[in-house]
Amino acid sequence: MTIVEVIAPEFDTSGDVPVLTGMTTSATTNISGQDALGINNPTVSRAGFDAVSNENGNEGNDLNPGESVTFTFDQDVQFTTFELESVLAGDSFDILVDGVPVLETTGDDATIDDLGDLAGFTIAAGTEITIAVDGELTTTSVRLESFEVVIVPESEPEPEPVVLCDVNRDGIVNFLDISPFIGVLSSGGDQAEADCNEDGMVNFLDISPFIVALSSGGGS
Repeated sequence: MTIVEVIAPEFDTSGDVPVLTGMTTSATTNISGQDALGINNPTVSRAGFDAVSNENGNEGNDLNPGESVTFTFDQDVQFTTFELESVLAGDSFDILVDGVPVLETTGDDATIDDLGDLAGFTIAAGTEITIAVDGELTTTSVRLESFEVVIVPESEPEPEPVVLCDVNRDGIVNFLDISPFIGVLSSGGDQAEADCNEDGMVNFLDISPFIVALSSGGGS
């Protein structure tokens, strides 16, 4: 997992109470004492944030309105759990994949553990995943308690189709296949293209069907 970007709303702290400027600022992630993910906003202190939000000490411990963290995985993954804590009614928490909302949750309980549309959704390696919080700064605060992913195994590539008697594998059966056919035959090899009678072995029984394919200019 690689964190690509962390942003938070910018505060003007020149007055008695910090106010939002309407801009965003780079920020850093923080693991709180509750082992949950939070975002540290460099433009406002915890005390200053408390004065704005009417909350108690959640500036660096939780995810708050306007804050987001974007990360990627180096392998294809699927989320298996996603647990939020301290979710209040009206709290809005979004997960975006390449900028498209995939999970949008509005809080109505203290805990949410619901994958929604993320269930069974494969996220390709390198895809940007953004966790964002919406809502009013004075009320909303969400704690990301934990999430788990499983690696999706890479699918095996489809095997190239076998063209019988095309022993040099150039896509056609012609006189250029004679020499490599003799080579496989004399060495006791098991190349599928040289098994012209498709009996699972390359031997003298393949000579006759090889000659037929050669004369007709094609295999199967």
